[in-house]
Amino acid sequence: MTTVRYIGPFDAVDIPDLGVSVARGESFECDEGAAASLSAQTDFVIEAPTKATKATATKSERSEEHTSELQS
Repeated sequence: MTTVRYIGPFDAVDIPDLGVSVARGESFECDEGAAASLSAQTDFVIEAPTKATKATATKSERSEEHTSELQS
């Protein structure tokens, strides 16, 4: 899945083919093909993936990290 942000001139838009309504400045996830099509328009941008940090790591990631620290 790819995260896309709507940056267009309208307060919000509906994208019926994706079943999405998105407000200006909001992001949503869609498949790579849809993201590529939308980003070809100036009203949408693909957001760069973010790496998980300790603050946003999932519970399993934190558990794995804690386990490896204990084994050291």
